Amino acid sequence: MKGKTGIQLYSVKDTLEKAPVESLEKLSDIGYSSVEAYGYQGDTFVGYTLKEFSKILNDLGMTLSGSHTRSGILPENINDPQWDFWKKCATGIKSGGGQWAVQAFFPGAHNLDDLKRLADHFNRCGEVCGKQGAKFGMHNHSAEFGVIDGVIIYDFLLQNTDPSLVHFQLDTGHALESGADCAGYFQKYPGRFPLWHASDFNVQQKEVVELGKGDVNYAKLFELEKLSGLEVLTIEQETGSDRYESCRIDFDYMKQFTRL
Repeated sequence: MKGKTGIQLYSVKDTLEKAPVESLEKLSDIGYSSVEAYGYQGDTFVGYTLKEFSKILNDLGMTLSGSHTRSGILPENINDPQWDFWKKCATGIKSGGGQWAVQAFFPGAHNLDDLKRLADHFNRCGEVCGKQGAKFGMHNHSAEFGVIDGVIIYDFLLQNTDPSLVHFQLDTGHALESGADCAGYFQKYPGRFPLWHASDFNVQQKEVVELGKGDVNYAKLFELEKLSGLEVLTIEQETGSDRYESCRIDFDYMKQFTRL
């Protein structure tokens, strides 16, 4: 992939919230050229509107790709204020130059009726975001690869959402932790994964590790990047006593594939 390598800012959450500008400067110095925010609810992020935040990023040579949202969406009927939430988030993200409003977590489901409602809700989220000029995505952890009534949750959502409205951000480390085959998903559902969360997981040690120290086969995944539909590559780092050093290791590892 030729283009920008991004970082999910949750990777440096503790220092970012105390010293936003200094934290962003460190990430820029490493070489990251885009960032993804987290926990956004349509108001401010670490004390700034996203428009203000984007100005800081631009001054450092970085851009905002979008944000994970802190949505309360549930597998049940939801009312108009929920759609107002998505409209507000999408508008805020666009004001900061971003494009992606991403459901950060699986809301949970107990049966197929719950999953059907979630799929319908995700389609509606895509419609609402689209009217504001943004796109809706879903980020996975490991729970999405569980089974309900004989159906893999992640597959159900892929099969029952509109590809033009609902996009998937495959977190490779979490997927591997669950035993899922990332490459297999790219092959089975081509074009559905414009967003990747690059993380790593060591199966033997059963722990999150820095990129290249686990078992995610990135060489194979990048052979399938066009098939997957990859547009935005975002690294997320959830381990390491020195997060910035870990983020540097991640960035340097990814150079072999991004050719930056």
